[in-house]
Amino acid sequence: MRPVIELADALDVARSLLLTALAGQWGRRIFLTDPHDTASPWVRLTRIGGVMDVQVPGAERAQFDVQCFGPTDARTAHQLARAAAAAFAASVGHSAFGGTVTRASMDTGLAWEPDDSRDPPLARWVFTQGLVIRTTQT
Repeated sequence: MRPVIELADALDVARSLLLTALAGQWGRRIFLTDPHDTASPWVRLTRIGGVMDVQVPGAERAQFDVQCFGPTDARTAHQLARAAAAAFAASVGHSAFGGTVTRASMDTGLAWEPDDSRDPPLARWVFTQGLVIRTTQT
């Protein structure tokens, strides 16, 4: 009989690890959309793709767009982006929502990309992050 694999929601796992890692210095400002309060730094996390991992049964490689905003200045946004990148780099072993991170890779490095959809533009640093998440087997 084959095991039943319950796929973890990779976005929930990624958000959980950022909430855990950044809560002390940055608070719990990890969002899937823009928050109502844009006066404090925040991270907008979006899943942009993924595939099943052929090397690890029951695992998928998810890719995320990570946008770090520092509404007051570029330095704050950069510090937040570096903290988020470090959290992902140290994420192997993080478990949440039925999934465990088994590998992490930064797919594109930090890039300065002010959000000019606003007036005045907001300071923003972005990067793309990959995570391999092994799911629960029953």
